[in-house]
Amino acid sequence: MLSLFLPNIEIKEYLYELIHGLRYEINHDNELARFLLEKAIKYPVTIGHSFYWILKSQMYEQNFQQRYGLYLEIFLNKIGPNLTKIFFDEDILLAKLDEICVGQKDKKMNKKDKANNFKTLINGFNTNLIEQYHEISLPLDFKYRIERINLEDCKIQIKDNKMELILNFKNVDPLGDNILVNYYNDKDIRMNLIIMQLFNIIHTIWCANNFKIKMPLYKVMTTSFRKGLIQLIPNTQTLEEMPIKETSGFKNLFGKKSLNKYLLLNSGISAEEVYENFINTNVAYSVANFVVGVTQRTKKNIHFKKNGEIYYTSYDHILNHYSKALGDRGVPFIYNTTFIDFLKKNNKVKEFVECFLTAFLTLRRNSNDLIQLMELLLSSGIPEISRKSLIYMEDSFSLNKSEKEAEEIMNKKLQEYDEQVAKGLGIEIDPNDTEADTTPIEEGQEPVAKTEYPRLQGAFMVRDVKTGAVRVLVGGRGFDESKFNRATQAKRQPGSSFKPYVWMAALQKGYTPATLVKDLPTMFYYDGRNWHTFDENADL
Repeated sequence: MLSLFLPNIEIKEYLYELIHGLRYEINHDNELARFLLEKAIKYPVTIGHSFYWILKSQMYEQNFQQRYGLYLEIFLNKIGPNLTKIFFDEDILLAKLDEICVGQKDKKMNKKDKANNFKTLINGFNTNLIEQYHEISLPLDFKYRIERINLEDCKIQIKDNKMELILNFKNVDPLGDNILVNYYNDKDIRMNLIIMQLFNIIHTIWCANNFKIKMPLYKVMTTSFRKGLIQLIPNTQTLEEMPIKETSGFKNLFGKKSLNKYLLLNSGISAEEVYENFINTNVAYSVANFVVGVTQRTKKNIHFKKNGEIYYTSYDHILNHYSKALGDRGVPFIYNTTFIDFLKKNNKVKEFVECFLTAFLTLRRNSNDLIQLMELLLSSGIPEISRKSLIYMEDSFSLNKSEKEAEEIMNKKLQEYDEQVAKGLGIEIDPNDTEADTTPIEEGQEPVAKTEYPRLQGAFMVRDVKTGAVRVLVGGRGFDESKFNRATQAKRQPGSSFKPYVWMAALQKGYTPATLVKDLPTMFYYDGRNWHTFDENADL
């Protein structure tokens, strides 16, 4: 049945969530597993490749090792030895990269010894690869086939004992660009994977609604526990690396070290094309980052292409979570003084704002797709994804307001942010550690106010379906907190007696026990107006 409604392109877009849903099935043999295995075996390159690595990256979870291992065994047995060898070769490539990382963690070696050791390990990797494999594909994408590592363009970074390899792979295709990749040996990059998936869907929504906008995207793949690969787009520079001055003023905007001069001299295209690329990509990432609650950027994470396009990297905190190193300095948008002045001096502010509001409102009309997708990941174990956090996404769309009111709210936020940036807030702040949530707030700063939510209570009972024996009976969070036993003392509400009929109707319509239904006020855009699942005028 699922194959009738989901084309391959959507299966690949939602593959992470579909595989995540396998853990909720009662039996190993279930309809979802059969559907995914059928698609992965039939399309081993387009679907099977990602299927293999997503499953393999979650094998560290003991509760699901047997189930995921069984699915991997079925998949590899069915695709045949030639295709199986491709996955085994990729496993060997990752093992070699791990050897390089381990060799660099030796604290007894000085910098010079580590540099020599790094060269030796890379040369050994190349020799082994050329002699035994000639070429090999990357877990990022089966189409990314490499023949060696370009040593001169590689480097290694170690921070808090966490390893990051910045690698430049020689592309097998002589006409293709080299493949640039970050390999992380001890960092959870699941958030980056989910963000790129969300951004892919956001871009698809814009295109489906005839809103043409550019959004450079890159690939991310987790390969094991706290390990994975992130693609880097070639021929780009970070804002930190660009030879420009970021202070305001006419001279710095149009002088030799201005952003305007740099982009026009290096782009090789007309000024209008540069402006269009800059506005399009800046709007796309600013709106997308605002919606998913990315409130912090540094100059190291903003990348420029020569044609004026921008993209952002390193999504460690989302849904309004951010490092305490910044105190209360999280900002709603992620462009800085240089960007705003660039738009003003080229008379592009109005065009930017109009494009921004159109992008936001188009996304708002399809907000349920994004919210429901995030709800599927509530049990993923990623700290940023929780019920409280999802309220942020609901609020970012102003779903309890009309479309006109939401547009006015967003316009006001843009104006307020312009004033904030002028005071020196925004991405100019570059904390020493964007990952350390325990970093103390600077002296004199006010701590961030946290919203308090009531602790919900409930009852829970587990029965043996064969004998009727009660195996578990829970009456609340704890006896010390509440003496009222909700399992034995609470009176059943009359409406609950009707629930079995509702559940039966849902099961007949294709819902499963793993189906998540949103329990928050919702707005639907239809027939030129907003429809709410609650009374706007009611006294809630």
